[in-house]
Amino acid sequence: MLNLSLRANKDSLSKQVTSPIDSSNILLKVPDSLTEKKVFSDAKLQYNLNTKYEPGIFARFINWLSDLIFGDSNYDNIKLTREIIIWTVILASLGIIIWILSKSDLSRLIIPKSKITTFNFSELTEDLSSINFDKMIDEACASEEYRTAIRWHYLKSLYLLEKAKYLVFQPCKTNIDYQNDLKKTNLVKEFISISRIYDYVWYGKFLVTQTKYPTLKKDFISFENLLHVQGQ
Repeated sequence: MLNLSLRANKDSLSKQVTSPIDSSNILLKVPDSLTEKKVFSDAKLQYNLNTKYEPGIFARFINWLSDLIFGDSNYDNIKLTREIIIWTVILASLGIIIWILSKSDLSRLIIPKSKITTFNFSELTEDLSSINFDKMIDEACASEEYRTAIRWHYLKSLYLLEKAKYLVFQPCKTNIDYQNDLKKTNLVKEFISISRIYDYVWYGKFLVTQTKYPTLKKDFISFENLLHVQGQ
């Protein structure tokens, strides 16, 4: 009874794994000799196994530079030479960009001209007491050079401060230096005010028109009058 059961299972499994017979016809196509010759004569299908690698100009330059620097153009030296060239180009480009920005008006976004602390009076060779400030101011106004007039106003204020022994004028001094000289007086606030006017007009190239000038001049005159009061 057991044998009959095993035979039945075997016959059933045999029927399941038996594949159907493929009765389709297979047609083998072979190109004629003319077509075959035309196809394989195409230049794109011609491979020359003996072709030699010819390095380009840049590759030859890298090899030459590697030999020059390291005395050998092996793989590691060539790789290091490439990195040196890349970083040299990057640093040189950054230097050029910084130089261009420093020469352009965009540099004011980083270092505004109005905040420059040196007063650019180094070209003065004569003693301040020998300068007729009022005459220089009038001549500048007559030529409509109101920025220059403001410059002479400011220099006159420094001269009057030195004359009153509040400070010692030096062309290389900064506004901070002069403020420190005046910190023990009640002139600091007014001095900062006229210093700000001078910075904006002279270094910031603030446009001073004929109508705007009298308002700015009034601040300098008020400071001069304050000095006279303090000196009494």
